[in-house]
Amino acid sequence: MFASVLFAGAEDKNTVLHLQEDYRMLSEQLKQLQVDVETLQAKNGTLQKEVTQLKRERESFLPDSHEALDAIKTQVAALEKRYDEQKASILKSVQEQVESLSQQMQKIFDSLTKLVQPTRAVKKDFSDDYPQRGVVYTVQPGDTLSVIAQKHKSTVRDLQNANRINNPKDLMVGQNIFIPQKD
Repeated sequence: MFASVLFAGAEDKNTVLHLQEDYRMLSEQLKQLQVDVETLQAKNGTLQKEVTQLKRERESFLPDSHEALDAIKTQVAALEKRYDEQKASILKSVQEQVESLSQQMQKIFDSLTKLVQPTRAVKKDFSDDYPQRGVVYTVQPGDTLSVIAQKHKSTVRDLQNANRINNPKDLMVGQNIFIPQKD
């Protein structure tokens, strides 16, 4: 049954093929990102070694060599600044790429979820027999129709009729619904 839902038509099959290709491309981008991060880490390691070497050279100078010491301090400070800037740049780049990959993966998962979800064959006949006065409410995490009805002195049946909600599980966080209330 799952296979028949997943491959119901040519359009669904093409969608799955496109999703598989998107997933393959994302995997390749992630591998390239890993290589880039390793390269940048190696460069950072080299900079750290240069900083350490300059610090050692600075310590080996005699106290009367103030000009050379000041020059080395300036070089060390410049290298440390380059290191910090490069580190910040790497972190920003990695965060942006991870966020982009995350968004692309979420789109793929959302598309797959839509393909796999069974269609709802049963439709409820809604009635207009509910109080016409009430309030608009934004669904919060953890809310169910029964919790909302109880909090606002309404009924699940009135909530379903007023908002044309066929399946209570279709209630989504952030959704605005009308809560009928008796005077």
